[in-house]
Amino acid sequence: MSDHDPTTYSVTRARWRNGPSWRWLTAQQAASQPGKVVGRHDALTKLAIDYLRGRVGRRQRAAQLSFRLVEAAEIIDADGGVRETLQILAVGDVDVADMAETSGIAQDEIRTWEGLYFDVRECRSRFAWIRAKIIHPLEEAGRTTFAARLKVALVGGASAAEAVIESDVRMPAEEADRILDANRKIHQKLMEAGDIPLTNSAEALQLMSLYQEQQQLEFEREKFREHCATERRRHELAVKRLEHPELVAEELRAQVASES
Repeated sequence: MSDHDPTTYSVTRARWRNGPSWRWLTAQQAASQPGKVVGRHDALTKLAIDYLRGRVGRRQRAAQLSFRLVEAAEIIDADGGVRETLQILAVGDVDVADMAETSGIAQDEIRTWEGLYFDVRECRSRFAWIRAKIIHPLEEAGRTTFAARLKVALVGGASAAEAVIESDVRMPAEEADRILDANRKIHQKLMEAGDIPLTNSAEALQLMSLYQEQQQLEFEREKFREHCATERRRHELAVKRLEHPELVAEELRAQVASES
């Protein structure tokens, strides 16, 4: 569970219904009913509700310290470039401290933004949810390039995510899409198999085969991560050579010396 521990409010149901911004959407709905008492919500959602109700009432409550982080999260999400960068890094499960260093945004502001607008870290293995609530809407809207970057970050992990935001690094988006789709199908088959009692050896072998396919996909995913990490190192080396041409000359001299 995240830093914002839920009460009896169903986090899982809210995520599936409203997607990664479920807390913010819940807060907006509650804030639109000012006479209604805030019920079973977690602490961050309640804070967002109070923030929105205060803003609607024009009492300038966003200026208060307790609302500073919610206001900062709202500003982050309104900036398309910053938002997309953070989304890629979050999907790749990049550590918040590294995200802060990359973006120049405070860690507590990033955590608040994630909690309100992009609650995905605990759902990275739920490929059906990722596709339905994040990838598919982007593709439907014609934002296929950004959707592809998110797929690469999801499959490749932190190193791939950090490479993706460096536009000069080319990542194998088609391979990421294939692995994601295969994982989604295997997960669905395993879910269906779990609901059916095993009555004979053939069914047991079929289930075992599904687990073997899952292990093979995990192996392919690890190879994908290694490939992304290699490509990023090559990119960083190329940039370093451009910035320090004297290193290229030294490498050439060393190569000539070793061949002579």
